[in-house]
Amino acid sequence: MSGQPVAVFLRAVNVGGNNRVPMAELRDLFDDLGLPGARTYVQSGNVAVRAEVGSTSRREALAARIEAAISQRFGVTQPLALRTRAELAAIEARNPYLAVEPDPTRVHVLLLTGDPTPAGLAKMALHSAPPDEFHHDGREVFIRYVGGAGTTKLRLDFGVPGTARNWRTVLNMITLLDEL
Repeated sequence: MSGQPVAVFLRAVNVGGNNRVPMAELRDLFDDLGLPGARTYVQSGNVAVRAEVGSTSRREALAARIEAAISQRFGVTQPLALRTRAELAAIEARNPYLAVEPDPTRVHVLLLTGDPTPAGLAKMALHSAPPDEFHHDGREVFIRYVGGAGTTKLRLDFGVPGTARNWRTVLNMITLLDEL
């Protein structure tokens, strides 16, 4: 197969019975898009596939093509975040909470679809919610939910769409990408 290993993270699918996207049908959709051999992890829209994403314009075109196909086939219109295997390795190396939080379900990464806006960054600087904490780094926001994500008062809005995954999911996606 050509291309490099790429993780596709769909936003807000199969949450509370909304935005239903069956994973077997999603894998078929990737085949139809000329991206065979896609593998999924859990039901929340995590796809490992090989694709050509060398340039920013190529990456944006691929994301738009996938988003349009999902919208057409499933009636779900949500943004998605693409990260290469190399980018996920860099995210792992930059995560400031791995050394202080042993529970991977309490460490999340918000994968933004682009750079945060200045207004979004300014708003987030004013909206901390201890004991939970976050650290912005490029197109990622690392989050530590001390009491778990379900109890936080932290609201993340960086002025650009994104989708969050717990650290266990990120690690499992790295493994899937390595198996492609």
